[in-house]
Amino acid sequence: MGVSITSSALKNRYERTVLVLGPPHSGKSAFAYLLFKALREVGNDAALLDCDIPSPTFRRYDILSNEENQHAYLTPNYSKPTEEINPEMYENIIDLNLAAVIEKGIIVMDGLGKHSRLTDALIKRSKALIVLSKHNLTQDEMKSSNYVINGNPTHPFTFYRGALRITTYT
Repeated sequence: MGVSITSSALKNRYERTVLVLGPPHSGKSAFAYLLFKALREVGNDAALLDCDIPSPTFRRYDILSNEENQHAYLTPNYSKPTEEINPEMYENIIDLNLAAVIEKGIIVMDGLGKHSRLTDALIKRSKALIVLSKHNLTQDEMKSSNYVINGNPTHPFTFYRGALRITTYT
């Protein structure tokens, strides 16, 4: 049985969530980590949630201090899964991780590089969205990251426009 997304405790966590998205290698994990770290340094009881199960960063690279690790909710794996992730199972994993968050501040979610149904699940669980990308992505980079609208490769700033309140950085 999955986690109920109608629970008030889980909805409260959704209201405190900032999702960081962008193409592969755009700096999502670094930005999510620095945002989490800055929030904690100014007294926000922030948490970091690694949602990139297809390509986990925080388990692979030892960048979190011992104190930071106490406020980080990491993917269960160290490397890329060998099979495609079932979207329903992914939503349950994300909800279970969100339900485990004990911190009372902002929840920074490190998102996925390629857009998919998994990304849509993260957007549904987010209050704010930050999109990171270089300005001059090629058509091939947009296509390979699934940033396509009506068959046309689309820059992620445009692709995610309207998904939530968006702040974009180049």
